[in-house]
Amino acid sequence: RRSSDLVTPRALRFYEECGLIDADRDRRNRRLYDRKAVDRLQLIVELRKAGVGLNDIREVLSAEGDAQEALEIALGKLEARRSELHTALSAVDVVADRLKTTRPAAAAAA
Repeated sequence: RRSSDLVTPRALRFYEECGLIDADRDRRNRRLYDRKAVDRLQLIVELRKAGVGLNDIREVLSAEGDAQEALEIALGKLEARRSELHTALSAVDVVADRLKTTRPAAAAAA
C-alpha cells in the first residue's frame, strides 16, 4: 500500500517535520517510505481519527520497540479521550435540557 493512499503529501511532510516518521530520498529527491514508516503512518492515521493528539501519539510511538507497551499506551489515550467526550456530551445534554424547559415558559410569556 502506498503511503499516499493514507494521507495527503502535506500531512506526510508535517509528520516528517514533527519527527513522527522518517523518509529516505531517491535520486530525484522524492520521499521513500520503508515498511516501518508505513506501519507507523497507519498507526498515526488511526490514532488521529480517534482524536488522539500529536503529543500523545509521540508517546505511543516512543514505545515502538515493545508492541504490548505501545498498545497499552494507545488504549490508555483512547480511554482518556472517551472520558473527555463523555463529559462533553453530558454538558451538552444539560444545556439541551435547560433549553427545553425554558423555551415553553418564554413562549407563554410572549
